[in-house]
Amino acid sequence: MKHFSFPFKIGLYSFSVSLACLLGIIYTEDFLILEKIYLETSYIPDPEVYFGRVMLALGLSFLCGVVVYVYATVFNVKLIEFRKIILETARKYLPEYDLSLDSGFKEIEQLKEVFRNSIYEIQSSFSAKIANVVYENNKNFNEQILPFVNKLQKPNIKGLDICMYPLENYNTNSDYIDYIPTQNGVIFIMAGFSEHSPIQSAYKARIQSIFALAKEFYFYTEEDMISNIQTALRIHKIKGLNLVLFFISNQTKKVKFLHFQENPIFLMHNNELSEILTIGETEYPFMEENSDVRFYNLEMGDHLVVVTDRILDRAYFEKDILTVRWKKNLQQTKPKFSSSNGVANHLIEFLDSKMHEKGTKEKLSDYLSYIIVGYE
Repeated sequence: MKHFSFPFKIGLYSFSVSLACLLGIIYTEDFLILEKIYLETSYIPDPEVYFGRVMLALGLSFLCGVVVYVYATVFNVKLIEFRKIILETARKYLPEYDLSLDSGFKEIEQLKEVFRNSIYEIQSSFSAKIANVVYENNKNFNEQILPFVNKLQKPNIKGLDICMYPLENYNTNSDYIDYIPTQNGVIFIMAGFSEHSPIQSAYKARIQSIFALAKEFYFYTEEDMISNIQTALRIHKIKGLNLVLFFISNQTKKVKFLHFQENPIFLMHNNELSEILTIGETEYPFMEENSDVRFYNLEMGDHLVVVTDRILDRAYFEKDILTVRWKKNLQQTKPKFSSSNGVANHLIEFLDSKMHEKGTKEKLSDYLSYIIVGYE
């Protein structure tokens, strides 16, 4: 019965009740009135009389059910139209914040609370389902794109102590890192996005292809290579690109860099942490002309440290996790670093301890990328 419409059910109920009432009247009449007449006159009516009376009861009951069904159908249609009119009127003339206003009547406030809770519950449930579907689809697309990204070998450049992570760029959450050995040193890149979608993964794969092509032109000067890389990047603009592109010379103690992310470029000098002054932009601007390359002179024993922004927007560390807290930790513990691996180990231990303090179940290795270069 629950699958039938409301007009059909109420029509059927009317037919059943009418038939029961008429049959009750017929047999009550036979028992109270006609039976005495039959006994006094010895008259026995034909069976067709009883059959005719039953059929008349069925006909009247069916007619009653049909009339009730027609009226219920009309009423239901009018009720739906009336509800639509009320909703359309409410959308036109009532502001959205009416549900938050106090009407002064307890019953109306309770109804408003029910409506608010139901609306928020439906919206949150729908949003959660959509978010899960989008996340799974993006994850599948990203996993199909990123296996084409190459596996790196640790660079061995005379005069430079280099430590990089990750050497395999298959993780969809981490930044893309790569390097190009040159005649006078090495060019490094770290690129990533705060958002996580197939578009960003495809763009990281595009950056990898640009770098793979640039490696074939190792005989170019470093300035020309950086300029050509920027020109190739600017062909297709994309919002939210975090980029650090820098060249370290193993001959002139000079670093030339482009920096467009939240975390600054750190300098470890005499086991003390400082920041190299940058222009302060957090996203690559994609201007009509190439961005200006900045310079900094290193000293013997210095370590240059570049850390991804993904520990901020995906691992949810505070923005001062490195600029203030790591620096304070170094001042308190006063470690001595003899290699880039030592700096990397201390950085990982510090971030890992902070993740344990937060009680998060995320893995640091899923988001962490860094390039550490020591000048020997």
